[in-house]
Formats: sequence, C-alpha cells, structure tokens
Amino acid sequence: MQNGASQFHSRLVTLALGAMAAFLVIMIILFPDSAFKSSLEGLTLWWKLIFPSMLPYLILTELLIGFGALQAIGVLFYPLTRLLFRLPGVGGWALASAFIVGFPTGAKITASLRENKLLTRREAERLVALTHLCSPLFLITIVGVGFLQNAQLGLLLAIVHYLSAVVVGILISRSKMGRAEKADALVDNDLSAKSSLKSSLWRKSLDTMRVAYLHDGRAFGKLLGDAVTGSVQTLMLIGGYIMIFSVMLNVLTVSRISGAFQLLTSGISEIHLGAYALVQTQDIPLLLQMALLSAILAWGGLAVHAQVGGMIYQTDIRYMPFFLARILHAITAFLLTFLLWKPLQHLINSAAPSLAQFGTSTAQHTASNSLGLQINLWSYWPLMFLGWCLLLGTMIALALLLKQFHKQA
Repeated sequence: MQNGASQFHSRLVTLALGAMAAFLVIMIILFPDSAFKSSLEGLTLWWKLIFPSMLPYLILTELLIGFGALQAIGVLFYPLTRLLFRLPGVGGWALASAFIVGFPTGAKITASLRENKLLTRREAERLVALTHLCSPLFLITIVGVGFLQNAQLGLLLAIVHYLSAVVVGILISRSKMGRAEKADALVDNDLSAKSSLKSSLWRKSLDTMRVAYLHDGRAFGKLLGDAVTGSVQTLMLIGGYIMIFSVMLNVLTVSRISGAFQLLTSGISEIHLGAYALVQTQDIPLLLQMALLSAILAWGGLAVHAQVGGMIYQTDIRYMPFFLARILHAITAFLLTFLLWKPLQHLINSAAPSLAQFGTSTAQHTASNSLGLQINLWSYWPLMFLGWCLLLGTMIALALLLKQFHKQA
C-alpha cells in the first residue's frame, strides 16, 4: 500500500514538473523578446556578481583541502565552532567564506568537506543551513544603496541578517539535528578536540596538515586542474539556474499569469527580483517593508535553493533540513527586525556621515540599473579578499582565546 502511494506521488510530481516545463516552453515561444532579455539579464548578473565573487574561493578551497591546509585551519577553529555551533573546526572555513562571498559558496564548500569525509552527515546538514548567507557587499551596496538608496538601511539589514543566522545556528545545534552521531570523518572529531585542548593547537594543526596531505596524494598539477575544472563546472551550473529562473519570472510577468501575486512569486522564487519588487511597493510602512526584506533575504529564493540542491546532490546531505532552516531563519529575521529597529537606528546614526558619503558615491554606480547590475565585483575582489583574511584572523584569535580560557578554568 505504501509503495503504491509512493509511486502515485512520484508520478504526480513528474506530471506537474512536465506540465510546468511545457508551459514555460510555450510562453518562451509566444514571448521570445522578453525571454531573450531576461536570459541576458540573468547572464549579466552571473558574470558580474556571482562568477568573480565565487571562483577564487572555490579554487582555493579545493587546493587547501588537497594540501591539508584546510584541515590544519580547522584545528585552530575548533574551540570556537564547537562552542557556538557544535561543529568541527573545518566548518569555520565555510562560515568565513560564506560571510564574505555569500550563497551558495557555503553549500559548495560544505559538499566538498563532506565528500572528503571531514564532516559527518548531520554536521554537513547544519553547516549548509548555517552558511546560507548574503554577502555584506550585496546587503549594503546592492540592496541598501542600489534598491533603498540608503546605506544605513542596508547596514541595518546586514546586522539583522547575520544576527538571526547565528541565533538559528545555535538553535539548530541544540535541537535533534545537533545530536551526536557515529563519526565517519577522516579524523575523529572528539579525539581531535581532546588532543588539541591538551597540546599546542599549532603543533596539532601542523600534524593534521601533514597527515591530510599524505592521505590525498595528488601532485600539484593534478590538484590544480581538478580544482579549476570543478569550480568552473559549479559556476556554470549556477549560471544555468539563474538564467532559467530569470526567464520563468519574466514570462510570468509578461503573460500576466501572476497578477496580484507577482510580489509573492518574485520574493519566493528569486532574491534579487523579490527584494527589488518589495522596495518598489510604495504603500507598505517602512518598518514592515524592512521586516519583509529581512525575511526574503533569509529565505534566499527557490533559485538559490535549486543551486544548493544541485551542489549537495552527489552527497548524502538531505535538502529538507536546509529547507526548514530557511523558514526558521526567515521568521527569526522578520521578528528581530521589529525588536531591534529602534536600538539599531540609534547605533547606526553614529555612523551616518560616513555611510551617507558611501551611499552618494555608490549610488551613481547603481542608478542606471534597477537590479544593481552596474556593480562589477571584479573590481571589488581585492577588498573582499582583505575582509576575508581579516575575518579568518579574527576567528583564529577568538578560538585561541577560548582555548586559553578553557585551560585557566
């Protein structure tokens, strides 16, 4: 009986997806100009924002895994990530990269860590949920300056976004998802924790790097080729998802199928279009508009969900925990916006002159394009790399302080 119900459900899903694909093809045939324009916008978004921001970090991640450096950094991160999120130290690398670059970098790095057995399945599922973050550049520059014409509101959105992500990460780590499971990682996490607390973190880090490098065994040329090939393939997959969803939403808008639900469908489906459509809605109070924006940014959009699903498909990481975490993140961000609205306004007002200057200079960059596509992240990459290095250094320093505190306690 259960098998029959499962087969019926599978056939129903297949029929629904087939009908949607047929409908999309028909609409593209009926509105070829709009389909071409929207696909070109999706391609521009991918080339100017996604490709330059993700490619260096994806290649660097694969190289560091092969050399064992990422495992060594994980030993240094361990006291911090284990205390906050009950994750091994290698999760700190994914978290720092996701914070600077934005999604779906965290999902790709987590999938690589799981494929190399540096995380257990539950740890990987929690890390995928935790690292689904918008980059500061996207929140402040594109949404704040480009959409809202106000850098202070962009900074407020960024604070709420990251604070709610930390809250969700702590809640998930203390839930059933955070329960310990039989370790199947390359290095036993509990053993690594005990030895790193008893001995020098730096010595343990170097020993771990040597063991991991010998275990990988690939020559530099082979490692570099695999890193470049895998990273480019991942970015091509992301570009395809972006173009498909861009065409789909544009066709729905042109064909007037969505009607009054255009804002809802945009917000659920694609984060850039959803945020821009919400900002253009004039009859919503500012506080409610900011709360809804926080929820949309935390949700991430089905386009990015599809990208994450494609990245974790080859692993045993399940999609449902990620989906539930996105709902929880959206609800938390929505509520925190109301709770922190006045305190954050007072805090941000002290930085108003510098933010206003930043907004004035950057608004000229975004004024000519509604989605901020004039912003080219190729020129921002050195600043992003510097911020990423500073964040890694700060996290290592905090981890060392926690270890020292643990010794004294």
